[in-house]
Amino acid sequence: MNSNTKHASDQETEYVITKSMNLVTIGMFSLNIQGIGGSILLMLSHGLVSSALFLCVGVLYDRHKTRLVRYYGGLVSAMPNFSTVFFFFTLANMSLPGTSSFIGEFLILVGAFQRNSLVATLAALGMILLHIFVVIHILIIRHLHKHFFLIIHSSL
Repeated sequence: MNSNTKHASDQETEYVITKSMNLVTIGMFSLNIQGIGGSILLMLSHGLVSSALFLCVGVLYDRHKTRLVRYYGGLVSAMPNFSTVFFFFTLANMSLPGTSSFIGEFLILVGAFQRNSLVATLAALGMILLHIFVVIHILIIRHLHKHFFLIIHSSL
């Protein structure tokens, strides 16, 4: 496994974090209640979700003593509740509808549309393209299957 794929989820996380902070900036400069409220909600949500993901990574590191993803095989069968929580926070980081991240982003876009429809359209298009890229990247690398469902028979 090469160095580009051993921490491949870091790349997706960086893109989503950058997108969130760009939206917070757009919401703050929309100068209306929806945009500013959405920015505050997105910042709070980002803090909670990112902290939960760091906690999950810490648990994985504490259990396996490595950050190499290839050693995390069989995680769903070994830690089913943890895998569910980790998956939920990963989807919340991607702003799955129904999560606080999605609500914050929606409010920011509503506020931005009221202020400047071109900026809001570009932001919405960027969000859509980013999430398509992340989903395709996950499917190509097959993280969920390869790293969580396969059982690794070798020891560290």
